[in-house]
Amino acid sequence: MVAIREAVLALVFVGLIAFWVVYDLAFQKRVKHMFYEETTAPATETGAGHWIEDRGGSRTWVSGTRVVVGGAGMTWDQKMAVLRRHQRISLVLAILVLADMGYSFAIFRREYLHYRASWTTGGPTRMSVDRGTAGGHPHRLWTAGFGGFTEAVPLPNGYALVRNTARSNTGLYLIDTKGKVTWQYEPDDGARSLAWSLSTGLDIQGRVVVAAATDNGKSAFRVFVIDLVTGQAEPSKTDRAPAGLDSEVVLGPARMERSAEREAGRYRVVVNNRTSSVLGFPGSEVTFLDLGP
Repeated sequence: MVAIREAVLALVFVGLIAFWVVYDLAFQKRVKHMFYEETTAPATETGAGHWIEDRGGSRTWVSGTRVVVGGAGMTWDQKMAVLRRHQRISLVLAILVLADMGYSFAIFRREYLHYRASWTTGGPTRMSVDRGTAGGHPHRLWTAGFGGFTEAVPLPNGYALVRNTARSNTGLYLIDTKGKVTWQYEPDDGARSLAWSLSTGLDIQGRVVVAAATDNGKSAFRVFVIDLVTGQAEPSKTDRAPAGLDSEVVLGPARMERSAEREAGRYRVVVNNRTSSVLGFPGSEVTFLDLGP
């Protein structure tokens, strides 16, 4: 939406400037004709004229003429009216150009601050939930925007686990079918803690279990057993990944994929990672779909 708005504003700006340049050039030509162009007109005096005699004594009668500077058919008041109209039109064009530039700068500044903040802090920056009644399957449940890049996996119970890697932070976010973040974990030491593999699934009580490898050799894990009612989880550390998870899914070491899709049961996540062409900050979008029974 922002890109479309910016494109429209850019076209309006270019159109206004182009019209202003063409209009001003045309008016300069008219001003030259009204005030500076020299023309000749017959003299109105009766009998006006004079003889021109060359060296041989030959004489030629020349009818009387006079030089007129500026538009001969316009009075001074008419010329001033044209100037005032040009001034009013130029003032309106200047206001429109400045308004276009000001609004474009405001959008740029807002988007710059938005992307910069989201890329620095991580986590969902916006959430769009489909609140209408779906007419069929698959249909979108929600779409979340993130700074940095993301990876996501769905769970059979209707939750999505998202790993978001921003500039100085990597976080885990558990999001339900209504787009609510029911649990999140953002380690104090930034992106390094969750840069490696993730295992997640459901235990025998239906709770979500997330195990994050904390080093490349997968010799240490940080395990979270999440209560979906309260959203509370106490992390624990272990030297082995939890076993016996129902429908276990795994995310490998954090890396940026331009797009990815994963399914679990009736749910699918679609991830799109991109880089803002104007601002240069990376951003991503996660869409959660219900595939139906």
